[in-house]
Amino acid sequence: SSRTIILKHEIAKQQLFREKDRELAQSKLNFFTNISHDIKTPLTLIMAPVEKLLQSTTAGDGIQQQLLLMQQNGERLMRLMDQLLDFRLLEEGEVPLHAEQADMVPFCREITGAFESLAAKRAVTLHFESMQEEMMVWFDKDKFEKILFNLLSNALKFTLAGGRVTVRLQEEAPGTLLLTVEDNGIGIPSTHFEEIFGQFSHYDFNNLQA
Repeated sequence: SSRTIILKHEIAKQQLFREKDRELAQSKLNFFTNISHDIKTPLTLIMAPVEKLLQSTTAGDGIQQQLLLMQQNGERLMRLMDQLLDFRLLEEGEVPLHAEQADMVPFCREITGAFESLAAKRAVTLHFESMQEEMMVWFDKDKFEKILFNLLSNALKFTLAGGRVTVRLQEEAPGTLLLTVEDNGIGIPSTHFEEIFGQFSHYDFNNLQA
C-alpha cells in the first residue's frame, strides 16, 4: 500500500540521518585528535628550553619565577592535550572522577599564583585568602583545576583596570568547604543566569558593559 511505501521511505531516511550523524561525530573526533597531535609538538619544543633555562644558575629569582609559571602552565596544557587524545572518554562522553585527599589551601594558592602576571598586566589586584593554613578534603585535582582556571579567567576578563579579584577559602560548616572567586567587574545580567552552565556559553564584554 501507499502508506507502507511512505513508512519504509521514512525509516530509510531516518537511518540515513543517523549514519550522517555518526560520520559527523567521527569527523569531529578525528579533527580533535589531529589538532591535539599538532599542538603537542610545538608545545614540547617550547617546554624543553624553558626547563633548560630553569636549570640555569645565572638567572635571577624573578626570571626563575616567570620560567616556573611557564613550565607549570605548559604542563597543564599538555595534560589537556592528552585528554583530547583519550578516545574512550571522548566517544562515551564520560569523564570519571579520580578523587584523593589533599590540602586545598596550597592547591588553590598555586593556581591563583599562575594568574598573577596576567592580573598585573590588566592592572587588576589578585588576592588569595584562607581561614586556615591547612584544609584537607577529598577532591579531583584535575577537574578542580579546570574549574578554578575557568573562574579566574572569566573574573579577570570581565574586571576593569583598577579592579580586584579575590579567591577565598573558608569552612562554611563542619565538613563543608566554600571556595569563592569574587570580583568587582561588570558581572553577568540576572536574565542570563540560567544559561551560564550551557556548553560554550559566553557573553560579549562590550555589550555587557553597555
